[in-house]
Amino acid sequence: MKYTIVLLSLLLLGFKIPIEKIKSSYGHIQAYYIMRPKQDVDCDSCFNSAEMLKEISKINEKLMSMSYVKASSFVAIRNKESTYSITSDHVCKELNFFLKDIKFKSLASDLLKTMVKTNSENKVYLDIEKMYEIAPVAYVYNFWGLKHQIKEITLSSEKIDTCAIRSLGSWGEPVNFAKSGCIYEKIFNMSSTGGYYHKGAVSLREGFINNITEELIIEDKTFKNVNIYTLLVKPGSSGSAVFNSKGEVCGSVNISFIRVDLSAGASYSDLYLFYTQLQKKIL
Repeated sequence: MKYTIVLLSLLLLGFKIPIEKIKSSYGHIQAYYIMRPKQDVDCDSCFNSAEMLKEISKINEKLMSMSYVKASSFVAIRNKESTYSITSDHVCKELNFFLKDIKFKSLASDLLKTMVKTNSENKVYLDIEKMYEIAPVAYVYNFWGLKHQIKEITLSSEKIDTCAIRSLGSWGEPVNFAKSGCIYEKIFNMSSTGGYYHKGAVSLREGFINNITEELIIEDKTFKNVNIYTLLVKPGSSGSAVFNSKGEVCGSVNISFIRVDLSAGASYSDLYLFYTQLQKKIL
């Protein structure tokens, strides 16, 4: 009986999940429209009634539920003013398109006009149209639900489908990178799989790294030295980190193969090289 207890204890210790390191570095990316005061209007004489503020709150709640981008990320570097997180390059392309393309700005303007027309009997909407605008924004949320506005795409690499974003404020704990590929080691992944994110209860999965494939062709793109994982994830997991049992990053998730219960992403060596390039750029 004594030896059985010792054996069970060793097994449990061997598979301990580095959950605090995973949670403290996690970031959920979300982009959507918000209603905000117009940037170019002098509102010294404007008056926000309680009714107007209540209506704006309701509108923003609806807008937030219609996200254009939902993805994952992990904290790489932070300083006193900003935090730099790593995600997938294809996520950054979607963010950039949503935040800067004229099509989405035009759509926001049309959306406000439609709201005002639909609620023409409510005088509050006439004041809202004068004082407010609908604009695209993007945030990264930490594990506990605190959000930080994304200000820029700092560095990107289409070759390894990896990107770094800068968000406002110093938050989270930067990851440590593994010194090897963690081949066939047990791994852990926390991500907004399927776009689902709930503060304080983000999905955690475990699996294995099944070595590195020298070449992976996805549609018309070719990726080199890609990790293959036995991790069943869905879109929304893009940009999330893959950790070993020590809480070190062994790779990232960029691609999901749902039919075969596999996923793939950048290797630890490519990620670490990208990280050093990011350091040089911002330090």
